[in-house]
This record gives sequence, structure tokens and C-alpha cells, in this order.
Amino acid sequence: MRTKLILYSNVKRPVILLLLSALAAIATGQTLLNPDFEQPDTAFTSGLHGWRANRQYETGRDTQIRHAGRSSVYLKSIPGKTFGAFSQMVTLPARAAVRKYRVSGYIKRDAVEQFTGIWINVFEGETSLFFDNMQARNLNGTADWMEVATEFFVEETANEIQIGGLLVGPGRVWFDSFAITETPVRIEQVPDSLRTYLTEALDRIQQNALHRDSVNWSTVRERALLMVSGQTSYASCYPAIRYALSKLKDHHSFLMDATATTQWSQPDADAFRKMPLTTGEMLGGKIALLEMPPVSSGSEALNTYFADQLQHLLDSLDRMRPQGWILDLRGNPGGLLHEAVNIVNVFTPKGQLVVNTHGKVTEWDKTYHTLNAPVDTEIPLVVLTSKNSASASEIVAGSIQDLDRGVVVGQKSFGKGLVQSTRPLSFNTQLKVTTAKYYIPSGRCIQLLDYSHRNADGSVASFADSLKKEFKTKGGRKVYDGGGVSPDMAVDARVLSPVAQSLINKLIIFDYASKYRSTHASIPAVKNFSLSDADFQDFLNFIKGKEYDYNTKTEQSLEEFKKKAQDEKYFDAIKNRTIN
Repeated sequence: MRTKLILYSNVKRPVILLLLSALAAIATGQTLLNPDFEQPDTAFTSGLHGWRANRQYETGRDTQIRHAGRSSVYLKSIPGKTFGAFSQMVTLPARAAVRKYRVSGYIKRDAVEQFTGIWINVFEGETSLFFDNMQARNLNGTADWMEVATEFFVEETANEIQIGGLLVGPGRVWFDSFAITETPVRIEQVPDSLRTYLTEALDRIQQNALHRDSVNWSTVRERALLMVSGQTSYASCYPAIRYALSKLKDHHSFLMDATATTQWSQPDADAFRKMPLTTGEMLGGKIALLEMPPVSSGSEALNTYFADQLQHLLDSLDRMRPQGWILDLRGNPGGLLHEAVNIVNVFTPKGQLVVNTHGKVTEWDKTYHTLNAPVDTEIPLVVLTSKNSASASEIVAGSIQDLDRGVVVGQKSFGKGLVQSTRPLSFNTQLKVTTAKYYIPSGRCIQLLDYSHRNADGSVASFADSLKKEFKTKGGRKVYDGGGVSPDMAVDARVLSPVAQSLINKLIIFDYASKYRSTHASIPAVKNFSLSDADFQDFLNFIKGKEYDYNTKTEQSLEEFKKKAQDEKYFDAIKNRTIN
């Protein structure tokens, strides 16, 4: 198999291609290493498949910091730029059926604020079939060398894989020891539970997808079942479902029939019992803590129920005369706009501007003010945010900050400042479309991604720092648009150990949690939950034989030491020595 570099070295191009042509074609079960990444050129010139403009970060070789090879490739952020990446194309051998590949590499990161990872893009000609940049794995912070890997299925029509590394946001990261492996796909027995789950999912897609008639469903179902053969967890069905969705023209447009619309907008009585509600407590008898869940429902009855419960909780806490309020919005993905306004109203006077919406059609622009008397406007207030606080929760945090009513503590929020509206279609269906942006009291928009200026490959980048504008809070403090709500007091996010990240990424903890729930009639609330010694031993037994990565820094150092000794022909002389 030939590989084509996108980062060029100082070696003449014909020599590089000659060396690459000498690589043996990858066969099923074999691994192809990519030492060519060790000779990148900082000019970053080729730009195949739409990466022509990606010259934003410093990149090059590093012979001092490396994992196992002669050198590593590094990416270093530059002020005013948003992301950097490098990659090479790998030509795939022809196959008559679906294939499975594993792409892996080692990453060392230093003060990464947003995320880094290995990224892949699978192509059929110039058409992208599958893309993964590991954004969901939250690889940030500072960590020594660790292996990251992703497994994915490739359609028979795919002919190239683009693989490389990327860095989004400030920081520095090193990449080394890339490898790509084609693993055999065997037809094995599919458990009845998984077959039923996958069949129901494919039935739902086939019945409701807007472009359902463009798909050969018998072929899609056959290959989807092949992808889950020999698997045991429901999570293993997700790649098969993604494969089915990828066969549609737009992947995501679905019809909603009249029955589904009614069920969505008119919940049954049980929905009230299951609805997540705000919880509150007094900390040390002095500080009132409110933990806010997301609220997003088409039912006015549910919205009223949520608002009434919240008001009752606030009144109860206020009667205890708290000396401070903490509003916990960490991990809150948002909800309904008018509920966000009502939350701000709890701590600000009646008639206060909270948010504007502005779009291309000025007649649809709206302004939202608080409508009720507040619970309190004087007692100190802290709002807790994380990188997963989004949308309506960002309106709450940003408005409290802009009005200087309280301080924001935690991490920078997600950065979703777009308004979606529904438009009726025929057959009792509706279209959901982005129509405007949110603007909080200072006049800023907290939208992070710039959808109006897409990259050549269709991907979306964040607003460049050079385009961000300065705004002033009510008290004259400087705040900025274009990237979520920045905390007044930053708190580093908790960074998981490599083994914990691996267990989460491979959905092993998810599978054990499902097993745990099925064997326990009830589970205590999070703050009261603890895992007994017997439970932990059961977990250890559960993960035996499962594939996950666990390399300590000591093991990594010993492996590097061994590799260096072998390279210097000194390993045989020292392998039997012990250290006293």
C-alpha cells in the first residue's frame, strides 16, 4: 500500500515516493506503521482534501521529545489562531465487503485547553464517508505519552483513509508511533437481544428517513448485522446504526408523524414522575445550592410543573435566610429560552433585559425581559459552569455575568448561541431550522463555531481570536464574544487517568453500569452512592478479558529504555541485570 504525505520533508519528493512505494500492501490482520510522519516540513504545503488553508499552528519534527521512533511530530498553538493539523493519505486495497480498521498512535500533551486527538477521514474518491476527530474523548490538559486508538468499519467502496493529528485551542502536543491495522470481520452469531435492538433501530430509520427511498435496505441490513456479529453489548450497535445513517443523502432529516407529534407534545401522567427537577440544599446552614437540570419539552403542562416546583424550592430556601447562592449549571446542555429568562429573573429585578435574538429577518427579532418580582437581588451569587454547559444555561450564566449580579466559576462554557425555530410542513410534519443568534445583555453573542465560513471539506472552525470583540458588563468589566462564557474564576477540569479514559472510551464502564442497574432494584442518589469492596471486585471480574489500554509512566519509560538499548545494540548486555 502506498501512502501519500501531506506534510513534506526536506528530502526530494521522488525519493520520498520511492520509499513509500516500497512499503508492502497491508493485509488483513497485519499492521502498517507510518514512520513517514517523522519527517514533516513546517511549510505544510500540500493541503489534499481541503486542508490547503490549515497553516495556523506551528508544526514540525521534535527529535528530543518522542515516544519510540526517531522523532515525533508536534503542533504548537499560535495566538490569534484556532487550530492546527497534519495528515497523510493511505490508499486502501480493494475489497468486496465491509472492512474493519484500527488506527492508533501515541500522544503527549501540554496545557491543552480544548482538545487534541488523532483524526481520520475515510474517502470514496473525493467524497467523505466517515470522519472522527476524537473531540468527544476530551483529550485535554497535560499528560505524558498515552496510546489513543479508534476502530471503525469501512465500506467496500472506500479507497483512501486520511490519518493524522490535530490540536484545537491553546496548548502543545506531540504525536508518534502511528499504526493502522485491518482486522478480520467474521460472521458470528448475533445475540437475540442485539439483533432485536438493531432491527428496531433500522426499522425506525427506514420508516421515517426523508431520503429512505435512496437506500438499498436489504444490503444495508445485511452489512449492519455483520458489523455486530460476535458482539455482546448494545454499544456495539452504534457503528452499525451510523453506517445505516451514512447511506442516506443528508444523514439526519426525519419525518415525525401525527401520532409521534401528539405523544411528544402531550405527555402521559408518568412523564411528570420521570421529569428531572431542580434540587436544592443548604451548605453549612449558610449557602443555598441549586442544581439545575436541563428542561426541554413540547408540553406546556410539563413546563408549568417544572416552574412551579422550582418556585416552591426557591421559596423554601429563601425562608432559611441564606448568606449566598450557588447555581450549579455544570454539564447542563440547555433547555427552553423562557425558562432561562425565568431563572435570571430569580436574582434580577423585574423589567431587566436578559437576551435578544437577531436574524436575517428583522421582523422575527425578539427581546426578552424579566417579568416577575425577584426572589433576591443582593445576596452574593456564584454560577458554576463547565465546558458542557450550553445554550439556555449559557444565557443564564452570561446574563448574570453581564449584569454583574454574580460571578461565574469553573470552565469556559460550550458556546452555543444559535436559535432554532420550527416551520410546519405537509403531512403534519415540521422542519427545525436555525434562524437567529442569541445576544445577552452586554450585546455579545457566545456562539463558538462559525458556520457561515466553512472549510473546503465542510468542517467548521471556531471564531478566530482576532475576530472576537470586546464588550462591557454593567459595571464596566471587559468580556468577549465568539467562544462561550469565560469564567471570572477559572477552575481546571478534572483530568482522568489513562486507564479511566480507556475504560470510558471503549464503553466498558457504560456496559458495567447497565449490568449493575439490572441487578439492583434501586440505586441511591449520586451524593450518597458508594461502591462496596464486593462491587469493585465484581467490576474487576467484569473487565477481565476485555480490551482496554493501561500503561503506567514507568512501563512507558521502561519500554522506551528497552527500545533505545536495542537500537544501540546494548540490550543483550544489560537485560539480565538488576538495579540495587
